[in-house]
Amino acid sequence: MSNLYNCHAHVFNLDCAPLRFLDMYTGRRLGSVLRAVLKVPGATTLLVKLTNLFGKRFRLPLLQRYAAFLEIGSGISQVSVFEQQLQPHYPAGTRFVLLALNMDYMGAGAATLNYDTQLWQLLEVRKRHPNTCLPFLCLDPRMGTAAQNLAFAEKWLKRGFVGLKLYPSLGFFPFDERLDLVYAFAQKHQVPVLTHCSRGGIYYQGELAPHLRWPALPPALRQRIAEATKPGQPFKLGDNEFPLPVEEGRFSFRNDVFSDLLLEPRLYDLVLARYPELKLCLAHYGGGDEILAYLKAQEKAPQSSAAAQPPEEAPANWYAGVRWLMRKYPNVYTDVAFTLAEGPVVFRGRAENELFQTLAADLGQQSPYRDRLLFGTDFFMVSRLQAEQTLAGELMQYLLKMPPKLTRHPPGNAWPPIIPPAFCTLSFMCLWSG
Repeated sequence: MSNLYNCHAHVFNLDCAPLRFLDMYTGRRLGSVLRAVLKVPGATTLLVKLTNLFGKRFRLPLLQRYAAFLEIGSGISQVSVFEQQLQPHYPAGTRFVLLALNMDYMGAGAATLNYDTQLWQLLEVRKRHPNTCLPFLCLDPRMGTAAQNLAFAEKWLKRGFVGLKLYPSLGFFPFDERLDLVYAFAQKHQVPVLTHCSRGGIYYQGELAPHLRWPALPPALRQRIAEATKPGQPFKLGDNEFPLPVEEGRFSFRNDVFSDLLLEPRLYDLVLARYPELKLCLAHYGGGDEILAYLKAQEKAPQSSAAAQPPEEAPANWYAGVRWLMRKYPNVYTDVAFTLAEGPVVFRGRAENELFQTLAADLGQQSPYRDRLLFGTDFFMVSRLQAEQTLAGELMQYLLKMPPKLTRHPPGNAWPPIIPPAFCTLSFMCLWSG
């Protein structure tokens, strides 16, 4: 059995996605055309081949990557996506955290397959691969009351799911009271929770109603917000300085911009203050753009690093904010999913491998983050930027060239440098067993 985990992957196909899912990547007009084309039998295969052909002929790698994205997303089932598109790229015995995604409430229309069907398909993958498939159940507080959401989670955990997944930018705040019982349960039983925590990705497409712009803060959080705020000032969210609640008429948001507010790392300080032992992975390490912004700020003012700040001050930068939370709470983790692929795009014009260098430093012997930084790719969403088979390989090759002091593993051992011992020993993956 390999000791490698890919702790962040998706194998849902487009049948599990809502009607206007592709609009987020193509725009509404092209999205509507694609939806019509994809309904024609055999059209998907032809479209993928033509897109790939044009991409190669005119040297348009982006077109080729979108062809790969469509090909994977058009798989017959989650079993076929896992067995044919993901698993073959890894050593035998690699374990995969497969994340369900409940998109029923994102305001993008209905999916061909309902959410329960998506979950049963994931359990079929687990049935066929019980030692390597680790499915996480996606929860949305709008599914029901706090009690109903807990009952839903317990039901599916008993059926075979081993962790929980949140995706707040689909239209909710992570401190929603309807998640309270789930958080308490997860903390008590040490069920791992993984949540999206970087700008971008899938986002809420419905109306930005008052309950989103001016959320009713749970009473237990008001004191926490008061403690985290300077006298007379609203609680600030991120480097955009958006206050919460958002003042009426002050901002005019696009949905994708507004959804970033739902992901702000400091919101999790409000959750973790109440559930300090919660085993929580803040996915994507804040995102490549936030890592770059942090590095640029360090170049201008090296003394302003997150490490130099008093523990009570939460940094506005998302990368620094995630690291701050990892130092403050014992069970907070992060992963490098999708962010791994952003180097050539986000770091264009910067030093070669600067992103990898930063991640390698965070895995160093003296780093406080080394056992909290998890490997993941964000398959198949990442296929729009880079192919799965090359994504992990490039980082591995870079790490193998690093001086021995940066890793605790012998030269020539390809995978372990990016797999912290805490993850190998299931520190994060102390999975639900009933």
